[in-house]
Amino acid sequence: MRENHQREKEKKLQMWLAKIQDAVPFQSGLKWGLRSGDRIIVPPVYRNIQTPIGNYCAVETNPRQWGIIRLDGKVVVEAQYTNVEINHDGTARLTVFPGITKTVNLK
Repeated sequence: MRENHQREKEKKLQMWLAKIQDAVPFQSGLKWGLRSGDRIIVPPVYRNIQTPIGNYCAVETNPRQWGIIRLDGKVVVEAQYTNVEINHDGTARLTVFPGITKTVNLK
């Protein structure tokens, strides 16, 4: 019963993420958030947000501290990297220091 509930919850999440694929960054004051149409998905709490790639986008919380969030606002990778590159295949390259990178699977 718990597995069925979890599967239904995951299915609803995937359907909702598919609906908000057209999300775009918007600025309110000095902070950035995500908006899909007229609806605000992620409130403007970030210093900078890159354009979403798939279901994920890179966010900057403090100067030179980048992380990754899902389009629904859930933090996937904490903001502690100097650079983040999200690929279309569901992986991301995180730069710890210049010259030192690590790759994570986002799915």
